[in-house]
Amino acid sequence: MSKVLGCRTVAELGSGPLTPAQIKKLNDHLRQGDIKIRLTHRMTGLLKFRVRSFTPTSAKTSKFDNKDKETNVAAYFKEAYKMDLRYPNLPCVSVGSSKKPEWYPVEVCRVLPDLGKQNLSAQHTTAILKEAAVQPNKRIDQILDNFRNKAHLHTDATCKGFGICPKLSGENNLP
Repeated sequence: MSKVLGCRTVAELGSGPLTPAQIKKLNDHLRQGDIKIRLTHRMTGLLKFRVRSFTPTSAKTSKFDNKDKETNVAAYFKEAYKMDLRYPNLPCVSVGSSKKPEWYPVEVCRVLPDLGKQNLSAQHTTAILKEAAVQPNKRIDQILDNFRNKAHLHTDATCKGFGICPKLSGENNLP
């Protein structure tokens, strides 16, 4: 959050509420990638959430109905988790749907590393293309060879028990 807004620390942001332009900048940054978080305020912090957006208001002004009583996120966290928020002026992270929003203060969210969007090296890309660029008849031969010599399905006791042992005697005998 601080990096996107050009600050060194979150403490620099916590002195007052963010401007609408700053919140728009954060939400625009969310659209560029799939950001996932883990919650740290409770023991069930193993749940992962995808960040949908940031609330346009701060944790102390973002209100919702809690058991037929209107409360704000900061007051809810003080009551439910005995936790005084250090940055109640920052917006909340929204992880729920538009019909059932779930808001969490930014200080109880830990961003998970994004491991799925790393670029392949030139060597890896070349190797994948070589494997994929095979003539259909050669690909069938490779598949049959894997069944015959590597999978050992014709000698597998489980296959024999169910009566599903493949017959791979001829070349290219796939439909």
